[in-house]
Amino acid sequence: MEKRTILHYELVERIGGGGMGIVWKAHDALLDRPVALKFLRDPAVVDPGRRDRFFREARAASALNHPNIVTIYEINFDSGEPFIAMEYVSGQSLAKLLRDEGRLFATVAVDYAIQLCDGLGAAHRAGIVHRDIKPSNLMLTAEGVIKILDFGLAKPTSGAEPVSGPESGEPLSVAGEVRGTVPYMSPEQAAGDVIGPASDVFSAGIILYEMLAGRRPFIGSSNTEVIQALLSAEPPPLRTLAAGVPDPLGEIVRKCLRKNPAERYPEASALGKELRLLDRSTWPRPVSGMTTVTLVVPPPRRFFWKNRRLLLWAGAALACVAAGLSVWRGLGPSFGETGAPGASVATQNYAETLLRAQALLNRFDRKGNVDTAIALLLPASETRGAGAAVHAALAEAYVRKFNSSQDSRLLPKAIDSARRAVALTDDLAASHVALGMALAANGQRTEAAAEFERARDLNPRSAPALRGLARLASGAQAEQLFLRAAELNP
Repeated sequence: MEKRTILHYELVERIGGGGMGIVWKAHDALLDRPVALKFLRDPAVVDPGRRDRFFREARAASALNHPNIVTIYEINFDSGEPFIAMEYVSGQSLAKLLRDEGRLFATVAVDYAIQLCDGLGAAHRAGIVHRDIKPSNLMLTAEGVIKILDFGLAKPTSGAEPVSGPESGEPLSVAGEVRGTVPYMSPEQAAGDVIGPASDVFSAGIILYEMLAGRRPFIGSSNTEVIQALLSAEPPPLRTLAAGVPDPLGEIVRKCLRKNPAERYPEASALGKELRLLDRSTWPRPVSGMTTVTLVVPPPRRFFWKNRRLLLWAGAALACVAAGLSVWRGLGPSFGETGAPGASVATQNYAETLLRAQALLNRFDRKGNVDTAIALLLPASETRGAGAAVHAALAEAYVRKFNSSQDSRLLPKAIDSARRAVALTDDLAASHVALGMALAANGQRTEAAAEFERARDLNPRSAPALRGLARLASGAQAEQLFLRAAELNP
């Protein structure tokens, strides 16, 4: 697109695109606010069906006013071609979060699912079925708010139409092909039957399963195999993939995924109500707040696994302090001068800093967490004798910050911190994972893969190393690596 200004909108950057449309971030000069503008792709050759879908998206979403649904501001025309002006959502898609993190805490997954149900429930009450609920159509704001996007396939329930032709895994919109995305379809949608709100409930169940297990419930080597699984196979029980999932939550997910729509929750609000009734008081929880780190008992297995090295080091540190010994003797350079006044305090603060920073980075999707982690780690890294763990954690924090801001100035800092970690302790898998993350973000894929392989050699059960390799792979190899990482309960 050559034009940089359209009506009172100043185009800033292209932020997305699919088979039907292209999305730009823009600035609304009249109201002084960021907006997202969606344009038809190749409008001169778009068939009437796609143009109708484009208008249907605007009409469907604009009829809904809900905090979990993206707000449509207007539909307008530029040189006779339509575009939609909508709320700009700053954050990341749930799809990206799942790619980066694998499985989520049950408390987090349920919170996101409740928000999804709240938004879908509003659509269902208005007589609208979304028909394309999937992680890439769910944006997660910096404040942790779910926003439902893309009502281009939405249909009024009173005028629901059958769909047909099961052969593509991508969102399709032309006649004779599946309308939706195969891995997230309900059985009735995949079979070409008339669908209602229970179809969206099935899709929501797939997403909830994926958040909890780190993989989708219905998989196959082709779209045809996935559709066969949707129609006839039962998904693996959640507890076989994620042992910590509470039984009542597993039962709810199973009900969502029943083949017969009449046996599911009738619409999203009913599912949301059931999720709210769960007693989550004893469930493992991630970090609470941005500046304090509070873990609710019992602590999550995931926290212990991801932080096992740091916890061991912290335990060793406290034991050494009690014995009046040098804290990091045998583990690496000390944080402060051995025997110097206040050395015990410095050591304890060092261990606490690492644990607090890692806990914050475990929830990098929360606004301010990454900045707080950097603020904790940077002074520690500049202290004489800082160990490899703090440099590795700082490198990860810089990469997380780059992923959200795209500020290229952060990449040299990330690479430098990671190389310092490797230089200090070459046999620490976390150091090589951090360097792999930094190099991958910098586009150095071959070098990044070598670092992830080195990390896997040092620790064959390193889920972050496997996820790093998976992001650099493709096809079946990438899926196998992601599944293996999920099995390790990352």
